[in-house]
Amino acid sequence: MSINNLSVGKRISLIAGTGLAISIVIGVFSIVQLVSVNNVEVALVEDALPSMRLMDDINDDMNNMRENELNYVIATDQTQLDSEMKSAREYRANVDKKIQDYAGRIDNEAERVAFAGFTQQLALYITEHEKTLASAKDNLGRINLALAVQAREVSGKTFDELGKKIDALAEYNAAAVNENHHQAQATHAMSLKAIIALMVVALSLACALTVWIVRGLLKQLGGEPADVSNIAGRIANCDLMVDVHVKAGDAGSVMFAMKAMRDSLVHEVDVTRFLLGEEIVSVQVIKGVATSAAPAGTNDPTLVVFETESGRIVTDEIYVRTGVAYEVR
Repeated sequence: MSINNLSVGKRISLIAGTGLAISIVIGVFSIVQLVSVNNVEVALVEDALPSMRLMDDINDDMNNMRENELNYVIATDQTQLDSEMKSAREYRANVDKKIQDYAGRIDNEAERVAFAGFTQQLALYITEHEKTLASAKDNLGRINLALAVQAREVSGKTFDELGKKIDALAEYNAAAVNENHHQAQATHAMSLKAIIALMVVALSLACALTVWIVRGLLKQLGGEPADVSNIAGRIANCDLMVDVHVKAGDAGSVMFAMKAMRDSLVHEVDVTRFLLGEEIVSVQVIKGVATSAAPAGTNDPTLVVFETESGRIVTDEIYVRTGVAYEVR
């Protein structure tokens, strides 16, 4: 069966189903895109930004350790020595803890390589840092400035290299933050455009289906609904002189069926009035089971019962689509 021959009910069901399907597609697409944007934002909030903060904190702690190292070298009393040593150990413990935290956030090979370079350089600096602290005092606890200065120069070089590694990781995380931010913006923009495009497609399809339904309804009716209703009412009131206009090529609409019925009945009405010599005062149309050839919404065959002024009953059976001609009895 051609889609153009679908009944109005099936057409409405089709457009409703299509609208539901499009709504589901738009909804699923929107959810997928929102999840994508959320994943990017989660990566930004839970990974890139915390990693950047960790590197800043590690850099601050390493600078404080370096300051403790200098103060330890130039300290003149045991209390200051103990204080600087304790502070340096605390900063180092903080650095170790933050390094472990950072390591758990690494999610790609490039960052893993950069982090490995940083930890290697950190190990070198810690070694030189300990040597500086050890050489700053002789066995008697007296200040050994010559050895301390020499050791500090060596640790200073490793510290400078460590600073470069820290800067490299900081720059990497800053780039990751910018990339995630731009990716989130791009995903949001793409999602918005796609959703608008889907809505335009849905609206266009809805308009097209609406036109299709209206055209199909008009085709089945054979004219405007108001005109069809008016003509049907006039025929039911025995006005068989009503003009029923059928479009060229129309052979299956309600208007066509009413014209066929009117054209079939008009002769019987004239014959009845001629033979009985009186007017018809009422008409009853009895609809039977329609033949498969009858257009949707029409009944063929049909039994029409006339009642005259004196109460005489005339029956008229009309069967337009017998398959060979049409029959009126």
